[in-house]
Amino acid sequence: MVKAYKRRWTGTEPFHRDGKQHLGMGECQLRSGVGQTRHMYLVFLGYTAVMRHVRHDRAMDWAHIRLTTIGESCRLIVRETLAKTLAWAIERSKEGVSLVDIKQQLALP
Repeated sequence: MVKAYKRRWTGTEPFHRDGKQHLGMGECQLRSGVGQTRHMYLVFLGYTAVMRHVRHDRAMDWAHIRLTTIGESCRLIVRETLAKTLAWAIERSKEGVSLVDIKQQLALP
């Protein structure tokens, strides 16, 4: 029983805390059970991806610091994603693609 309880504090509780604080688990406002389940699957997927970065023996190639927390990893992933998206958009604009087409490809309003 003690082993099971110990596992709760090293696995379940940190997942719930990090899922709510950083991965949007508490932001789900879907009414259908299928939608809620899909939302949770995405939270699980995000948690798995972020924990992969945190638990690596070394920082990922694009990270300039060793990742030690979920928050650090999330912030670095957001910055990297934004940087790559901006670079892609700038490259498309140099190729003559209009801003309207770029926004449409990014599914932006």
